[in-house]
Amino acid sequence: MHSPMEQFEIKRWFDLHLGGLDVSFTNSATWMIIAVILATAIFVVGMRQRALVIGLILGFIGGVNNAWRAIREYSAAAARG
Repeated sequence: MHSPMEQFEIKRWFDLHLGGLDVSFTNSATWMIIAVILATAIFVVGMRQRALVIGLILGFIGGVNNAWRAIREYSAAAARG
């Protein structure tokens, strides 16, 4: 009989022992490696079109700065009456 918790079990794929350490390769390690590869691929592809990515980031930061400036000016004008 299968239990719902079976999907979370750590299963050893390769048993490796270096000195007194157990450095076995598991299903969990596989998913971590896949996540690192995907994140690296996203960063590499994103940095190829550098102007687009940096432009979006700088545009967002500029928009936030303009919004804060407008809020400060409005607050100062409201405080003066």
